[in-house]
Amino acid sequence: AFSGETRNMIRDFFNPEKKLVGKCQFSGCEENKLDTVHLARDRPRIFMLCASQNRLREGTFFRYDLYQTMKCFLREHLKLGSICFLCKTHHNKMHQLEKDKQKFKEYKKNILKLV
Repeated sequence: AFSGETRNMIRDFFNPEKKLVGKCQFSGCEENKLDTVHLARDRPRIFMLCASQNRLREGTFFRYDLYQTMKCFLREHLKLGSICFLCKTHHNKMHQLEKDKQKFKEYKKNILKLV
């Protein structure tokens, strides 16, 4: 249910920063049409982590504090190395390499850090 909402929230949240960066953060790439990309953990994992930190057991069920969960969700995205901006080509290539940890690690070394 939250998949589209969380995607749109992160996209909109980072649009000003994406405009400031202006071009793909993959070394040597000049493309300016950018995607907001998760580097450390994907959106569903971040959301589940935050939801699990903001719940109370009530009998056999849990009650979730949605406000605190979403606040945590946004804070997790602000951590250094959590997000970068890549063109579609480098974004797709990154996802292709995710299953091979060594290649993925090497690929990420070519992504320029924000100062």
